[in-house]
Amino acid sequence: MSDQLLRFPEVIALVKKSRGTIYVDMKRGDFPMSISIGRRAVAWKRTELETWLSARPQSSAAHPPGA
Repeated sequence: MSDQLLRFPEVIALVKKSRGTIYVDMKRGDFPMSISIGRRAVAWKRTELETWLSARPQSSAAHPPGA
C-alpha cells in the first residue's frame, strides 16, 4: 500500500503552520522533509505528518489547568 501524499494547502490546514514556518522548521530538522514530485511541486507523506503531530507536546491553552 502506498502512502498518501499531501500538497502544501493540505499540509498547512493539517498542521496549522504557515508556508514559511514549515520551511524554517524543515531546515532546523523540526518538521518532516518534503518529497519532490515535480519540477516545482513538493508533497509530504501523510503518515510522517501524523507521526510528527502525535509526537508534539499538547498546547497548555488546549488543556487549561483543572480542566
